[in-house]
Amino acid sequence: MKKGLLALSPLLFFVVLYLLTSLIAGDFYKVPITVAFMLSSIYAVIVMYGFPLDQRIKIFLKGAGGSGLMLMIWIFVLAGAFANSAKVMGSIDATVNLTLTLLPGSMILAGLFVAACFISMSIGTSVGTIVALTPIATGLAEQCGSPAAVVILLIYIFMGSEVASPEQPGTVDYLKVIPYLVVIVCAAFGVNVLAVLTLGIMLTGIVDIAYGQYDLFGWFQAMGDGILSMGELIIITMMAGGMLEIIRVNGGIDYLIETLTKRVSGKRGAYLSIGFLVSVVDVCTANNTVAILTVGDISKRIGEKFGLDSRKCASVLISKEILIAL
Repeated sequence: MKKGLLALSPLLFFVVLYLLTSLIAGDFYKVPITVAFMLSSIYAVIVMYGFPLDQRIKIFLKGAGGSGLMLMIWIFVLAGAFANSAKVMGSIDATVNLTLTLLPGSMILAGLFVAACFISMSIGTSVGTIVALTPIATGLAEQCGSPAAVVILLIYIFMGSEVASPEQPGTVDYLKVIPYLVVIVCAAFGVNVLAVLTLGIMLTGIVDIAYGQYDLFGWFQAMGDGILSMGELIIITMMAGGMLEIIRVNGGIDYLIETLTKRVSGKRGAYLSIGFLVSVVDVCTANNTVAILTVGDISKRIGEKFGLDSRKCASVLISKEILIAL
């Protein structure tokens, strides 16, 4: 038990460090999350036992540059480029106006929930789902004056009964809706997430230039700004990957999974254990993306142990607010 706790201590160090410093500062967003991960990564290298320092650093770098992690970083890069270029060209506003035109107010929240579940199940990445829908959800919330906090379909329907659609939604520019519609449809058909985002980026450029709002270099600038906006997330991802690799080599992840699933006998309990773990980290860090990145690899291991669908695991990671609400 002592060995397992020591191996797991970098993760505990990160959660406690970020929680305590944020509470002292009185603001969870005042403490740079990158600094918390940097200090936790240094701590992980220091407390790692059984290896010389050079080997510890190599293990950290291996985790920070793993193929799965690099895939996630590429998703961030392409998602940033797509989201910002879509925003600049007006695709988000057009999609919001179309949604408000087609759906009654009572179905807006439920519609967003179903779309989030459907996309995450189709592409198997919670981050891709968040990037695809968050700008639309924010726009709808601003128009309707009702940002949602609980991702449960029945509660959304109940909440939606009191939501009134704007009397006069903005004019729908259907051509500008095309990039988002294509991304959502392709995701629904299971097209590779990198291909989906690349296609979305290309469409934003084509539509943007066709409208004459921006030239080629304006499109490039929009993509560049979007990629830069993902810089902090990319750095966090790499440091989290290195820290978790050290924890894994020391046996900390095996210890955590064994402890967490000791009384779990079926798939439902395994899904709940994933939801519980990511919810605890989310509450302590007040950052759902960090929670997903921190727990993502652990949830994957739990999924492999109990034969869970990886796409459903992704859905559990982004719908953890269910447990928080309960």
